[in-house]
Amino acid sequence: SRRRMQDVVDEPVDDALLSKTATDSPHEFLQSLATRVPRGVEMQKESEQYMNKVKERRMEDTLARKERDRRRRRVLVEQMRTHKDIEVKKKEEMMNTKLTRQSAEEERIAQRLNDSLAHKEVMRRQRLAREEQYRVLREEQLQQARTRAVEVY
Repeated sequence: SRRRMQDVVDEPVDDALLSKTATDSPHEFLQSLATRVPRGVEMQKESEQYMNKVKERRMEDTLARKERDRRRRRVLVEQMRTHKDIEVKKKEEMMNTKLTRQSAEEERIAQRLNDSLAHKEVMRRQRLAREEQYRVLREEQLQQARTRAVEVY
């Protein structure tokens, strides 16, 4: 049964303790156990060491958390910058597209205007030519009428 206790205890059980026979008196057994139990000063040192380890671990965890937060913030800031740059590029691209579209439309309008002006100029020349033809025709008719009038009188 003493061996089974070893499975539960953190430290291995001493062979000297296991070699004690059942003939030992309980008082002797208790004294042997008392010599193996750490003293108050030793227990105080162990508890201080344990607490120091806990505090140290807590400080390390705090520093690690702060470092993780700092890295996370840096990544978020970088992502925000990247997102902002993408948005700026998208706006510039949209503006270029819009200006290109407007420019093409303005070119089409300018071409239509030039075509209209050219057509108007052609129509003006044709009108002048017709007026000239009418003037010549009237002069001829006037001349013919004068010639007939002279022949009649």
